[in-house]
This record gives sequence, structure tokens and C-alpha cells, in this order.
Amino acid sequence: MFRRNDWFTRKKLVEVAKALYQQVDKSGLEFLGFTEDDFSVDIYPENELSVSVFQRMGSQWRYSFGGATGLDYNALPAIFDLLGIKKKERPQIFSDLQIMEYTALAEIHKSNK
Repeated sequence: MFRRNDWFTRKKLVEVAKALYQQVDKSGLEFLGFTEDDFSVDIYPENELSVSVFQRMGSQWRYSFGGATGLDYNALPAIFDLLGIKKKERPQIFSDLQIMEYTALAEIHKSNK
């Protein structure tokens, strides 16, 4: 797998994480002509594995008195194995996961205020 550190790829990962964890009050938006599709995010093929890992890690959040603190990476090897992800692909997917984790934490804590 090639190394993807370009700005555009990171931006798409951030958009996916925001879409998954953003708290949006959609009530009344139908009146304005919005539909559920207006709130969807495209997942690019090069991000599919990373997003899949992130979604499966969704039950692995660690919490303290202040709320979510981050993902419990102890489950990550099992998820990699479950999805059949090759060892050489794992560092890049882990990097992508951290981008989405950071974004999700910002959204989670924003909605807790």
C-alpha cells in the first residue's frame, strides 16, 4: 500500500469521522427541502479499509469522568485479522484511524458542551 499523507485524503477522513459523530438536529429541515442524503459523505475507495476499521472500533472508546478519551487500541489486532488486513497496510490504516479518532473526539466533546 502506498503512503497517503496528502491533504485531500486527510480531509476526506476528517469528513467521514465528523459525519459519524456529529450531532445534527435534523428536525424541521424537511420543511426547508433537505433530505437524509444531504447529510451523507462519500467514502473514497482508498479510504474504505480505514473507515471500516474505524467503524468496527466504535465500541472500543475509553471513557473517564470527562467523557471519551480515545480508542482502546488493544482490540485493533483482532479487527485487522478479522478484516484480513495485511501487516504492510496496517501502519497507514493506523495513521488514518488516528486522524478519524481525533476528529471524532472533537465532535463528541463539542456536543457535550
